[in-house]
Amino acid sequence: MHVKADKYLKHILKGIAPMKFVRVITILALIFTPCAAFSSSIEALGSLGGYINSVAAINDSGQVVGSSMLAGNQIYHSFIYKNGLMTDLGTFNFGGQSQAIDINNAGQIVVTINTNSHLLSLIANANGTFAYKPDGYTQYGVSASLFPFSINNNGVLAGIIPGFVGYTSTAGTYTRTSNTGIVSWVSSPADTGYTVTSSRAYSINDGGQVVGIYNSDIYMNTIDWHGFLYSNDSSIELGDGVTPKDINNLGVIIGNYENGQPYLRDSLGNLITLGGNAKLNAINDENQIVGNFGVTLPGENTTTQHAFLYQNDRFIDLNSLINDPNWVLVEATDINNNGQIVGIGFHNGIKEGFLFNVPEPATMLLLGLGLVSLAGVRRKFQK
Repeated sequence: MHVKADKYLKHILKGIAPMKFVRVITILALIFTPCAAFSSSIEALGSLGGYINSVAAINDSGQVVGSSMLAGNQIYHSFIYKNGLMTDLGTFNFGGQSQAIDINNAGQIVVTINTNSHLLSLIANANGTFAYKPDGYTQYGVSASLFPFSINNNGVLAGIIPGFVGYTSTAGTYTRTSNTGIVSWVSSPADTGYTVTSSRAYSINDGGQVVGIYNSDIYMNTIDWHGFLYSNDSSIELGDGVTPKDINNLGVIIGNYENGQPYLRDSLGNLITLGGNAKLNAINDENQIVGNFGVTLPGENTTTQHAFLYQNDRFIDLNSLINDPNWVLVEATDINNNGQIVGIGFHNGIKEGFLFNVPEPATMLLLGLGLVSLAGVRRKFQK
């Protein structure tokens, strides 16, 4: 390797032109950078004694939340994973079982508690302490609670308000004040001829834009879900059978149609079908998307679910980016703005949560440019 590298080095330095300087630097970086530097890294999150139950979210500090079964696999608790350590968040003296479903960059965690008699939601801190319950008053002056699915970096929650103003449940937001909170109803789009029976909010970005679904019963006996975007105190419909899953701070929305096809709605409002039957779970502010799709492995007739990263208009199987054959990454559930991906997989046949570090785009670009340039030099050298 060193002999071949020396030959290439002498050749490309001979009579080098200034215009080729960047190309040469790229080649040299490729030649003398170890292959490991271009590899992705993956780590198992561990568990709280039983098998991993869910891996829900990761913030930009790399803190991961989800839930894990305790020893004996009878009870699950919420956890936070940071600095290589998983910590049991417990049930905050409410009893029952708990599940963490989201975390923001301030370390505020959305937790759902199942006491076996009822469900409740609360916000916890990254150090494992109780913060508050999202109870407060609506714009109508009545008390209400929010069951949140999402929290943005300003601490505003989005989810459902159960049994609100005659609805089965309705989408809502929660804004914390000094000692209480404001529970706000997220209005459904005006849709003449439809009777909205319920709605729910799935995601909220830092600008307060909310995406979710509402239920329209056209013939009074047919349930029909419609996606909506709530922005600037009003809602617009995203389409019949369109289920939005996430929205980033650029206003880009991802989700799936009723038939399972994935779509992206860009910041200009264009609805783009991505193709295939991939399930989209999350999008970051770099417009990188993660989820899972079905693949048929060589020699097999059945479809297996694999985790993917979608960027630069193409799907990338995360399993193709790792060197450890003992891992099978099944589903990617979230991605932060640093490109760290979390999800569920199997390691040595055991269900595990994972934290996956994708090579930086600049590194991947360097590798690609280097390979192209090196190929060109080799052709010239062989003449």
